[in-house]
Amino acid sequence: IVDGQYEATAIKEATSMNIPIIALVDSNTDPNIVDFPIPANDDSLRTIQLIIGNIADSILEIKNASKDKSTSNNTDTQNSSVKVKTIVSNDEEE
Repeated sequence: IVDGQYEATAIKEATSMNIPIIALVDSNTDPNIVDFPIPANDDSLRTIQLIIGNIADSILEIKNASKDKSTSNNTDTQNSSVKVKTIVSNDEEE
């Protein structure tokens, strides 16, 4: 949420549904009404773009890291099965 005071209805709904709330809070907003307050000027478009952009970049970085990890796990599994097959076939030839 960008402006905790302006979006009070959204905060109430999220609270009633037990959804964690991350919000930019200015000096005119009570930081205790959200779970994760980010102190910032919620009236500055540049500030909003900077903070939301960094959050989005972090999320994408984490998603890509988890995709890379699952891909490497699949590759390791495939490579190990190939090695086992090779060893078994070598044993059979002897």
